[in-house]
Amino acid sequence: MEYINVARVVKARKDRGLTQAELGEKVGVNQRTISKLESGEIGDMMLSRLIDLAAVLELPIAELINPQFLEFSVVVSSSGETTFFKDAVMRILELPEDEQLRAASLLDALYQAYLMIHLRGLAKGPGEQ
Repeated sequence: MEYINVARVVKARKDRGLTQAELGEKVGVNQRTISKLESGEIGDMMLSRLIDLAAVLELPIAELINPQFLEFSVVVSSSGETTFFKDAVMRILELPEDEQLRAASLLDALYQAYLMIHLRGLAKGPGEQ
């Protein structure tokens, strides 16, 4: 499930009169990445990039997060991993802007490590170590 509210990104970009290329340049990605994001081919991005995107679009970052993702993340895992990440994202959003990027980078690293471990576990059969 995509955690980025694509419709909100498209509307905000158009409201500000930006092309995909201009938005990409301001965020630090190329036009193709913005195009893929807006078409739904890319459903997520590093939290630090999402913070940059929100700043360029002059929106609170919470407006760029798909509300269904937050509801979904609570249900997906009874063991609490996804709830941890949802709570961490919400707490980062409460930090002063100058601290959000550093905290987001740390959360990105933790999330990537979690995904690698989780995917490695899925690749093994039941009972394999």
